[in-house]
Amino acid sequence: MTIEFDEPRRFGSDIELASAAASGDGAASRLLVDRLLDRVGLTVRCLAANDPDADDYVQDAFIEILNSIGNFQHDGSLERWAERIAVRVTMRRMKKKGFRAGIVTHDSDNEGRIEGPSDDLTLTRERIWRRIITALKVLNPDRRLVVVLRLVLGCSIAEIAAQTEMKPNTVRGRLAVGRAQLREAFFADPVLASLAEDMGARK
Repeated sequence: MTIEFDEPRRFGSDIELASAAASGDGAASRLLVDRLLDRVGLTVRCLAANDPDADDYVQDAFIEILNSIGNFQHDGSLERWAERIAVRVTMRRMKKKGFRAGIVTHDSDNEGRIEGPSDDLTLTRERIWRRIITALKVLNPDRRLVVVLRLVLGCSIAEIAAQTEMKPNTVRGRLAVGRAQLREAFFADPVLASLAEDMGARK
């Protein structure tokens, strides 16, 4: 049996939901995880594209999110707050592990073509994101970090610089090279090629 939680009725705002989860409300915690699962999972898997422990990082990110939810402030969305934690946890775990991504140009697990429109839009999105994550594997971790923060999460140059403790010019340089490499990877995949123009238009 599937239990559905009525967020608008029970929690009038993000801060109310966060406060309820922080106080030990199990329903609020489950709702919080359900709401953030796709966003946090995508963030981690994009950053840790080559790391076989990416799923563990997702779990670690949610542990930190739930442990820190009492610190959530009303001046931002839960999604953006959770993204920052997911990025921080993933960067910390990868650094501790000493993981450095190799250059990957082929992923047999993600082969195949999306032929024609799918009746299941969720499945289509998942397959496209799987291809995007495969394309991200061509980038080294430093470039992948700024590319994901800018192109996937929509952070500004200033936000990326503050979050990564890089100088803005360093962010711009890594972003320029990373974007160019990612465009090449996109054009190598006919499914993603149509998305490359839109990606390149983002400043």
